[in-house]
Parts: sequence; structure tokens; C-alpha cells
Amino acid sequence: MKRFLQKTINQSAKAVLFSVCVFGVTGQTSVIAASINHLANDQQWVGQYQCPQGSTPLIVQLKEVSPGDAGGRHQINGVFQFGGAGQPAGAYLVTGAYSTGNQSIRLMPAGWLDHPQGFVAVGLIGKLSADGKTLSGRITHPSCGAISLALKTDTAGLGNQTTADTYIRQQPQNPAASSPTPNETLPPTIKNEPDAAAVNINTTPNERCESYLKWSDRLKLEFPNKNINRMSAPELSMHYARLFDDAHFVPYFGKPYSEMEISELEDIGRNTIMRCKKASPEFKQASASMDVLLKSFLATRQATSDRTPATQASLKLKTGIIRNARAELNLLRDEVERMQPGIAAYERIVDIQKRIPALLDPIWPSEHTGLISHFENKRISFVGPALTDLVDQAVARGSDWNGLEALRQLPEQKKQLFEQAGSGHAKAQMDKIRNQQAITLSNLMLEEAIAAKNFPVSLVGLEKGSLWYQSFHEKYLKHAEYNQHPSVTKVDKIFWEKRNATINASDAELSALVAAAKTTKDARNVVDEYLWLYQDEQNPVAQKIKKNASAAVDRILISSTQADKQKLDRMPGNLDGLHASAFWHETFQAQYGSDREHPLVKALEKHFIERRNAIVAASKSAVTKEISTAQSSYDIDEIWRKYLKSPYDQTSLIISDLKEISINRLERLKLKSILAGGLIENEKSKNGEPTEENMYFAAEGYIRTGLSGMEAVKQIPILGEFANISERITGKQSVNIGYFKKNGCQPADHKKRYLCDYTLKLDVKTEGGMKEASAFMQSFFVMPGNTTGYFTHNGSKWVRSDTEAQIETDARNAREQSERFARESKELHDRGTEALHDYLRGPPSVRQ
Repeated sequence: MKRFLQKTINQSAKAVLFSVCVFGVTGQTSVIAASINHLANDQQWVGQYQCPQGSTPLIVQLKEVSPGDAGGRHQINGVFQFGGAGQPAGAYLVTGAYSTGNQSIRLMPAGWLDHPQGFVAVGLIGKLSADGKTLSGRITHPSCGAISLALKTDTAGLGNQTTADTYIRQQPQNPAASSPTPNETLPPTIKNEPDAAAVNINTTPNERCESYLKWSDRLKLEFPNKNINRMSAPELSMHYARLFDDAHFVPYFGKPYSEMEISELEDIGRNTIMRCKKASPEFKQASASMDVLLKSFLATRQATSDRTPATQASLKLKTGIIRNARAELNLLRDEVERMQPGIAAYERIVDIQKRIPALLDPIWPSEHTGLISHFENKRISFVGPALTDLVDQAVARGSDWNGLEALRQLPEQKKQLFEQAGSGHAKAQMDKIRNQQAITLSNLMLEEAIAAKNFPVSLVGLEKGSLWYQSFHEKYLKHAEYNQHPSVTKVDKIFWEKRNATINASDAELSALVAAAKTTKDARNVVDEYLWLYQDEQNPVAQKIKKNASAAVDRILISSTQADKQKLDRMPGNLDGLHASAFWHETFQAQYGSDREHPLVKALEKHFIERRNAIVAASKSAVTKEISTAQSSYDIDEIWRKYLKSPYDQTSLIISDLKEISINRLERLKLKSILAGGLIENEKSKNGEPTEENMYFAAEGYIRTGLSGMEAVKQIPILGEFANISERITGKQSVNIGYFKKNGCQPADHKKRYLCDYTLKLDVKTEGGMKEASAFMQSFFVMPGNTTGYFTHNGSKWVRSDTEAQIETDARNAREQSERFARESKELHDRGTEALHDYLRGPPSVRQ
């Protein structure tokens, strides 16, 4: 505790309630060296500052000015001593930074030394003169104003004011007891300063325990609805880290937690917390978890490389986050206080408000409302000036069409700003917008009026006028803000007078173009290119041209559809006709794409369908022959691409028959590749014995019967379970014949039965199962082999057995074989399970 006490007294001038972000511009070496002459230890700066109480005397005594870092930044600690001469006097510690780059200085409160009632601690921002003898700036509190200080070369003339050293010597026992800084807005029931003595050796044990409880009970006050004692350590850590925030920690322990030595922390833990925990019943029932908090003071076995306990290292990281959040909040508030009303300031405040919740998250909840309200009130106070500034900027740019558009869109884009500004102010700004719109429109219409009547009286003028009017309509006529304006309606009237005159003068040229049209597209283009504006139809000449164009379309379609109908009728009912009609339909879609709804075109399409069906029916035998003699799947695809590609064919029954024939041919081609002797069309049996094709299908049926027997095993409850186990091991197989060869046959004891030799190879595909087992099954089935068996003709087809009873016997044998396989699989499974257990238990020498 002695070490803790000594460190507390020596560091009292450095006590920090708020961490400040030190900023500045990197300076040259000569500038850094010069700063030492400007600011030094034990300097006194004397002057005045302005606050609500009026002009107030001030002495700022610098106790410590650190050497500058590489960026020319110096850490400063000192005392802010104010009042006297008939005004209340007081003093508090300050800390901050000085930058040689721009000669700026920033000081923030760090703890009261003498606190007169009704006063709050404030910071200052200033700038040194070039010679380093004067300092001018302002107080950071929003209610205060300018500050002016001069360097005092001696201490004479201080009058009755107490020096900073005297203040520090007066309070060695409790150097950091303080009230909240202006940055803390706390409810009346929550005090940031201890009512009893701080936790140090010069107070009684009971006072130290009481002070420690007051320190930790801040959690209960801030989180009244949370049961701190029942929280898990990870959940609690985010809450109790607030206890170690400089603003709350320093008044009780004399310095920031992050600056305390391990010996100091252990001293507090052993000589205060542990003793209080044993002696005080109230202490044991404290709101915070004492065991968790105790780890923040006592070293644990888990230590980092620098011998700092892991708990303490984590806590210092969390308090650093809180310190940085406070520093950023201070900077943001200072920035807001410096803002000049306007749209840029308003938008910046809105951006800051989005950042505030994340910064407030690690800080005491009691501070949230005041800080949030501060920024919100500032934003609200800027709404009127921001709207005025925004409208003024838009009005200044509103001299061309882009500026006019910006004015039109502004009320909707900034609707919320207009609503918040109040009806009276919003109306005044809207009036400015409308006035500028009227001025800009009048100026723009002078140019548009010239363009509206300067088009040539010709087809070229009609075309150019249409394009100009489209742009004019998009810019002005489709917007309610413009289309009723007198200058706009005047230009619209000028254009249509010139437009109608141009149409009337172009009557002969337009009529000649319609009469010369060779295609329906040409006839329509006369209207589409020259008479497509919505008001053109009101002109009698335009009405006549459109009527003539429609008649020209009918005339052209009558001629073309009759010719196409005759062409369809001449197409033969064979493969050439199939090909020609399919190709004709492709050209039909391209030629009549924009006329598909015309009655003549619909009639032509109906006639095509009828003619196409007739050609398909007449060509069925020829197409069937083409498909049946195709030698590959590619040849079949070519037949469909060449002859049967019309979309109307899909619903034809004949086409369905041809699809079935194609599928059968593909199967035959596949069989041809499987049979060793090839597939001979219309092959007949020699001496009544089965052909290679007959034997193939009989063997395939025999294999399917065996597989169905294996599937039947799975339906037996007990055997099915083991069959499913084997399937999980070997996977699920699909079996197909990949190679088949007839070696020879000889009659058996029945005239319809033959004993035949054949060779086959099975292709097995497996899904699932163990990789090795599936590979084994495939290799087992794929091996070719010579087989002998009976083939019997049962009146409709050849089968691989002489009687139906034999088929049933073979199926029963297959089931019995499957059942035996299932039993053997179970035995194999049991042996494998036991071997696995033996492996997991280890060799006999290590088993317990």
C-alpha cells in the first residue's frame, strides 16, 4: 500500500478523466526544437476567458511538457486555475497535447482540485503566436467563448490566488476525487465521485471497503434490471469493463487502470478487496461479482510474455476502447460546436449521428441520452439554415435546363428536410424555387421558340421536328411544374402551327412514298418516320396518309399471301415437300412478323397447317424408311432437323408415331454394338434355334429375374435389414449387358428347347457404398465368361429356361443365394465390429 500511495501522489497531476486524441501536423526538426522554448515545465499562462459568469481571470500552469515525438507532438499536464477578484475561485487538473506543426494546443479536464458549487470543468483549444508568448483560442464548452493568455516570465503579481503546487500539496490523501466532467451527463441518483474516502492506505479499512463498494455499485445503478451476480464471465466482462473507465476509475484509485503497475494492483487486491471480502458481510453481497473483479487486481497463472496477467491485459484493451470512444466523441462534439449553419454542416451532423450509437455502446448508459440529445438538438437547430442554404445553392445553379431539373427534384429528394423546417419556412423556400423556375423557364423558352419554328418545310423538316418535339416533351411537357407555364404552352403552339404547315406542304411526297411501297414495312415506315407524333392524327393530310398506308398494306398482303398459298399447294407430298414446307415456315415468320394479327396472314397460316399435315401424312412411309435404315443416332437427329422441325408438328399423331420409331431404332443401334455378330436386319432362325438377338433378350430377362429375387429379400424384415447393410457397404448396383456372343446351339430333349453356349460381359454401375467394395463389385461383374444354358421358345418369345417351373426354381435359388449372402454379410459385419473395438482398445499390453 505504501508503494501504491507514493505512486498515487506522484502521478496526481497526470490523472485523466477523459482520454484525448493527440493530433497535429508533422514538423521539421527545427520546429520541434523551437517548441521546447515555447512550452516548458512550470510555465504560467495568465489571461481571461469568457463564460456565462462573464469575463473570468485564468492561470494555466504547465506542470509537465513531454519531449516531442517524431510528429512534433507533446503531451501536456497542468492545472486550470480560475476566478478570484470577487468571483468564485477553483482549480482542476488538465491534460492534453501541443503540436509544433500548426502551433495548436488542446487541453481537457482531468479531475477537480477545488470545485466551487455550480461550476463544471471545461477544456480549451488555442494556437500560439509565432514568438510563443501569447495564446488565443476558445473554451470548448458550447456556452463559453474566447480565451486569451500571455506567458508570464515570473510569478509576481498573482495576488491572493493559490498556485497549482499549493493545490496539489493540499490534497495528497485524495488527489483524484472529482465530480463529472462536462462530457458526462448523469442522473441525480448516480454520482461519479466517492462520498467516502478513496481506496488508499490513509483511510480506515471500513472506509476503503465502503469506497470500493461505491465504485463497483455503479453497475447496479446503471443496469438496474440486470442481475450482475448471475452473469457468465464473458457476458459480465463487457459490463464491468466500464468500472475501469478512466472517468470512473481515477476518482477512486488515483490514476488510470492502464497506468498502474502490477504491484499496485496486487496491493489493492490483497490489502483491500480480499480483506473486505472476509470482514464485511455487505461486501460479500455486493452487486458486482467480487471474484471476477478480484482477477483484475490479482495476478493469475495465465500470464502473457510481459508478465501481465491475461485478465488484466484483456481489461486494459477494453478500457482503451472506451477511452478511444470518449476521445472521438469529444472531437465530434468540438467539430459540431465549430460548425457554421448550412447544408454541409447539417449533412455532416447526420453522418455523425449514424456513428454515435457505436461510440456510445461501451460507455455508461446514463451518458447516452444527454449526448444523443446534444447532437440531435444541434441538427434540429441547423434544419432551417440547411434548407435555406440548399435552396440558395440550387437557385444559383438554376440558369439552364440541368439547374431547372435540380430545382424540380429538390423538394422530393429533400422531403424530410422540408417537413422538419416547418410549414412557414418550407413555403418560403418553395416560393424561391418556383420563382427561379419561372425565370429559368422564360429564358429557356426564348431559345426553344426559335428551334420550334426553324425546321424546313419538307420531309427532312418533319423528321427533325419529330425528334426535337420528343426531347421537348420529355423535358417540359410531361412535368406538371412546367407544362402549364405560359412560355411553355406558347412554344408548344408555335411548333404545332409549323408542324401542320409542313405536313400539308408534304402531302404529295408522302402520298408518292406510300404508293411506291413494295412491302408492308415500307408502307408503314412512311407513317413511322414522318407522322408518329400523337397530335399528327388531328391533321387531315396526316389522316389521309395513314389511311392510304393501311390500304397499301392490304394490297401488298393480298398479293403476297396468294402467292405463298400457291407455293404451298405446289409442294409435293414427299421428303422434298417436307423439307420445303419446313423451310417455308421459317421465311413466313420473318416476312410476316409484324403482320401476324392481320386477317390475311392468319388465313395463310391456317392454310399452311392444313397443307403441312397433308404432306406429313403422305411422307410417313418415306420418313419411316429413312429412320429405320439410319446407321447412327446422328443420322436420326439430322432427319428430324431437316424434315420435322416445324413447331406445328408437335401435336400431330403421325409425328408421335415417328418419335416411337426413332426410339426403337436407337435401341436397335445400341443392341448392334453389344452383339458380337452384329445385328442382322430380319435375321431368321437357322434350324429353329434361337438367333444371337433371341439369346440376348432371353439372357437379359434371366438376369432381371435374378435381380428381382435379390430385391425380394429386402422385403423380409430380418434378412432385409442385413441386405440393406450390405448395400451400404457395396453400394446399389445397376446391371446391364455390355457384350454378348452366341457360340453355338444344339437341340435338347424337346423340339423347342436348345442347349446353347454363349459369352457375355456385364457392366455394373454402383451408387454409394464404400469405394473399395463398389470397385470390387464392378470388377467381379465386368469379367467376361463362357456360359451354357437352356433356351426355350414359349410360343411368343425365347426364355433362358425350359419351363416356367424352372424359372421359378432359378428365382428361388437366387433368393436363397441372397439370403446366404446376407448371413455371411452379418458375420463379416460382426467380425469387423469386434476388430474395430479391439483396435480402439489398443494392444493387450495397454488395456486396463
